[in-house]
Amino acid sequence: MKIQRFAHACFVVEENGVRFLLDPTKMAPGWEGLTDLDAVLISHSHYDHIDPETVQALHASHGTLAIYTDDSAGAELALLGVPHHVVHDGDTFEVGGVTVQVYGTKHAPIHHSWDTGSNVGFLIANRLWFPGDSFEVPPVPVEILALPTSGPWTKLGDVLTYLESVKPKQAIPVHDALDGLPDMTNERLTSIAAKHGIDFIPLVAGQSHDFS
Repeated sequence: MKIQRFAHACFVVEENGVRFLLDPTKMAPGWEGLTDLDAVLISHSHYDHIDPETVQALHASHGTLAIYTDDSAGAELALLGVPHHVVHDGDTFEVGGVTVQVYGTKHAPIHHSWDTGSNVGFLIANRLWFPGDSFEVPPVPVEILALPTSGPWTKLGDVLTYLESVKPKQAIPVHDALDGLPDMTNERLTSIAAKHGIDFIPLVAGQSHDFS
């Protein structure tokens, strides 16, 4: 599995020749002109996870491009007439022979006065777990965790607790665009993850990594 990082929560995952684009947003420029994508996976409708108009253009530029998302982002795509599949907790689908399982229903809470809406996470090829904006722990073992490291709905203690709960073999940071000191955060996470036998890989925008 190869993971190419853009920024924030946007990256491309390639498994057995199948290429997935996750949470494409204007906060992570560079994905707009991608070619040879097979599917787009979108966790929810917040602006830092989807740019509907550019997704529309991306879909138009591809002969075949499957889009899977939750109810909230699906509603935005429907307004633009973009074909898509709405998925829910417990669903399973395949893209080019690669299995994707869906877990979760809600965005992590920020405050009791704020309805943060829905959110789904994607487990790709029984290897990579991308939770979107949640601390959802899937009911199956996770090899690689896309670990949210910052945001208005979390703090470092929550991140560490989540890492310990999921217990992946490897982890990469995501959702870090609001972190003013990402290098410091990644350094701490690398050290703490090692104590649990987890290999934390501080993948930054513009980098790729091959997971054996």
